[in-house]
Amino acid sequence: MIRIKLTERQGKAETLLAEGHAGYAEMGQDLVCAGVSCITIGTNNALDELAPGTFQTETREGYLKIRILNLDDPTAQLVLRTAWIQLQTIAESYPEFIKLKKQEV
Repeated sequence: MIRIKLTERQGKAETLLAEGHAGYAEMGQDLVCAGVSCITIGTNNALDELAPGTFQTETREGYLKIRILNLDDPTAQLVLRTAWIQLQTIAESYPEFIKLKKQEV
């Protein structure tokens, strides 16, 4: 199961955390894992290109955490919100393999 959490502070996206493995199919054949990986890595790359210096990333096997440092940066907010919407789309199609949680901190 992939668990995704979006934390917000004062209504602004602060952290996107993705961890786990979907278990939809064997390694190398898992469309759910591939989709989530594309979205999260693409989000990191988009932030790096469009809003450099506004975020920190922590990665390891089965884990990606993106933290927005400047919550007032509109580009960083747009990129993270777009990722959340894309992840919701996958979760709607594969609810037994990906769980989303949004939390105000």
